[in-house]
Amino acid sequence: MTPTNSSRRRKLATLAVAVVLLALAARVAWHASRAEVGWELVRRDWGKTWAGLAGIERTEFSRQEPEQQARFWLQEVERIGAANRGPQVAAGAAWLLDAPGYGFLQRHYRENKAVAGIPGLPFGARVELDYSTINRTVDRFEELCHVQCLALIEHATQIDAANAEIWRTRALLLYRNDFLGIGFKPREPDWRAVLDECTEHDPENALYDYLAALTEWTSAADHQWHLEGYTLEVRDAEGYERGNRRFAAGLAKPQLMFGNHGDLDIMAFLENTSVTPMDRLQAAEGRAANVSRAANLLYSLLRWQGRQQSARRRSGDFSAAAASGREMLHVTRQVSIEGNPALLISEPLIVRRFTLASLSDLSSFVPDIFDAHEIQAFGGDRRQVLLELEVLDEVGRRLKAKDRPAQGRPDGAAASLSGISQPFVETLLPIALCFTILAWLCRKGRDAESVRAGGLGHVAACIAALGLSYVVFGLCPVGIISARIQTWVVRGAVAVPFVLALIGIFFVLNRRFPIGFSKLMAVSISVALVWAVFFYWSDLPGLMIWLVGSLYPWATILFSIALLGTIWFMVKTDLAFLQRADIPTHRKLWLAFLLQVLAVFTVPWGPTIAELAREHLATQIWVPSRVWGEMRALGITADDLPNTLTGHRWMWSLLQWVTYQGPYIGLALSFLFLVAPLAIRLCRATAGGFRQVLRQEKTRCLRLIATTAARSVLLAAVGALGVYFATVPAAIETGEAWYQRHYSRLADPHAARREIDAEIASIRNDPSLMAELERRAEK
Repeated sequence: MTPTNSSRRRKLATLAVAVVLLALAARVAWHASRAEVGWELVRRDWGKTWAGLAGIERTEFSRQEPEQQARFWLQEVERIGAANRGPQVAAGAAWLLDAPGYGFLQRHYRENKAVAGIPGLPFGARVELDYSTINRTVDRFEELCHVQCLALIEHATQIDAANAEIWRTRALLLYRNDFLGIGFKPREPDWRAVLDECTEHDPENALYDYLAALTEWTSAADHQWHLEGYTLEVRDAEGYERGNRRFAAGLAKPQLMFGNHGDLDIMAFLENTSVTPMDRLQAAEGRAANVSRAANLLYSLLRWQGRQQSARRRSGDFSAAAASGREMLHVTRQVSIEGNPALLISEPLIVRRFTLASLSDLSSFVPDIFDAHEIQAFGGDRRQVLLELEVLDEVGRRLKAKDRPAQGRPDGAAASLSGISQPFVETLLPIALCFTILAWLCRKGRDAESVRAGGLGHVAACIAALGLSYVVFGLCPVGIISARIQTWVVRGAVAVPFVLALIGIFFVLNRRFPIGFSKLMAVSISVALVWAVFFYWSDLPGLMIWLVGSLYPWATILFSIALLGTIWFMVKTDLAFLQRADIPTHRKLWLAFLLQVLAVFTVPWGPTIAELAREHLATQIWVPSRVWGEMRALGITADDLPNTLTGHRWMWSLLQWVTYQGPYIGLALSFLFLVAPLAIRLCRATAGGFRQVLRQEKTRCLRLIATTAARSVLLAAVGALGVYFATVPAAIETGEAWYQRHYSRLADPHAARREIDAEIASIRNDPSLMAELERRAEK
């Protein structure tokens, strides 16, 4: 092929690749333009990788430290004039200034050193939160934001005094939510007046009485734990009695309503801010505004009443202890569907379960405290609650499954491939540029195009090297390449130095006694067989019986024919060697003597070495599974990861390959596969060989290496870019579906409830599943 035709074909191939990439890029642009968060998803991925390459820590907005979140939200509130945008926007701004988003907690996990080295512990037991740092940063957020938070919600109530939702929000925001525990602390000293004002505008709601009761109890009394149980220590009898009166007033109300517009208010505020849609969603979901406050209140009441019941049981006042349990059951009945968050379902059931358990325990301790009908009702109610919780657990699993990648489906695999290929592209493009610049700087050297690798050579080397790295670092860690095969490969690798040494000896002997390598091997095998029969005569019958017995009849016949053919060839070769007249007899004797010495050392020691390798190189996974560096720093191993990851072996193998930096190892191998033969060809094409290249052709050699590396890396980058362009539309569609699903749950207070109710109905209509859930509930 002439150089002109070769150049034309290269240009046509380059043009074809460019056209394909442009078509795929246009498809990506079309999908991203149709999705509300399409371009944001693409921009996030690329920006994060570029920032990482530049050494910049690009923290997602939802994961920023509380002080950073506080300063940003205060600036946004002032910039958009939230107080003048209506009561809903003002209430949403107040929610944002109430507490930081939970995302920053991911930055404060550390290894739980108390359990370090203990095998078999679950994933969650190996890590712990740095509570001291978290509390300090949350206190800083509170210090910066609480004044503006209270001012905004008070302003909202003044604008829309007839809206009960606003008053419920004001009552909840009156208290600082315990970020990591259970409890309420009022943010204003005149909290009683604020709660009374809320009660005036929402008189049928027990929320305000329960908040007041908890505040009065907490400030007036303490429960002290002793070995026998809790005891009540009252510091302020008048305040304690005020709490009792407020609690009784709450029990007399028909409903306990926390409001269900918290997320809606937050989204109304966020729509006016400068944050992107995905950041808005994460900012809103990172709070669970009404739900977290409702759970906090219910669990606080449960804890207080439980300790009250324990103290009353210890003092012998069993009737009062039973009354405490009945009161908590009534509190759970007050939590209605209307006026409460859609996700507030399991918390009342959990409170009810613990209360019923305590009442059952009390009835066992004091049998006559309840009548038979009530005890029977407690048992039936408890079984129903346990079943409801099992149903809700199944609902939670189904909702989480919607957000997980669709394992085994093309769109799920494509979305995962886009996430793997995208950082590969961003890393390889700068590397290709660097090698291109290096090749340009070496342009003064003589042209090395005569020994360059062609396009097919680059493709073959890249595929072979990436495939090899995937087998070793992807398939081996997850056991797709079995431990048995891995062990045989390792044992074979251990045997390679011995085999190479033996082959080297034969090459030396062939140079000293030029009879031909094949004839030398035949003579050597003949000598070795004699010594093998001598050393292993007693083992030969058993070996032959095992060999014949383990083969099929036709295989036995073929093996016998091959064995006879080999023996005939060796005998013929040995006789020809002995009859050769061009080799003196003394040299034949010397060669025979050396082969005898070699056989004496190798025949008896070969099986011994094999047995030692079998004993010391036990069957195992030689490339173990591993996790990312951040998780490894927390003391987490691959065995601690959830089964949902390890259950999908091929996806798990891809993750292992990426974790081991397999793509980059494969690229380095492909570079070696290309450069090694090219360097040999360059040395052969240069007069003086390798030494001459090192003396006077360094620039040419460097240009060859840089050009080959640039082409190899660029080819890999183009291939990864094609994979990314082909698969990222699936990732965009998956991300868009996730965004729309979560956004609808926040923007429509009833959408989440409808989704949950639909899942509950589906579960209840499945008799086999309900039977399984009932069995779980009875355990």
